Amino acid sequence: GKKLIQFKPDLMILDLHMPNMDGFEVCKQVKEDASTKKIKVLIMTGHGTKENIDKALSFGADAFLNKPSSKNKIISCVEKLLKSKIKS
Repeated sequence: GKKLIQFKPDLMILDLHMPNMDGFEVCKQVKEDASTKKIKVLIMTGHGTKENIDKALSFGADAFLNKPSSKNKIISCVEKLLKSKIKS
């Protein structure tokens, strides 16, 4: 959390299942904090159920990819998110 606030990346990639705090909670906290809410959040997970996709998007995720995803699909998604960040 401290690194995120210090570094303020343009984009972060989260898995839903992480130790101590899941990706949903991280996404929610990032999007609710005024100093980090503009960071684009890409969720990547091997648990791409409709429920997980809907929940992630409702918590503010900007995009969702299932694992495994091809390198080209990941790059395309990242490029799209970063281009939209430039426009906003």
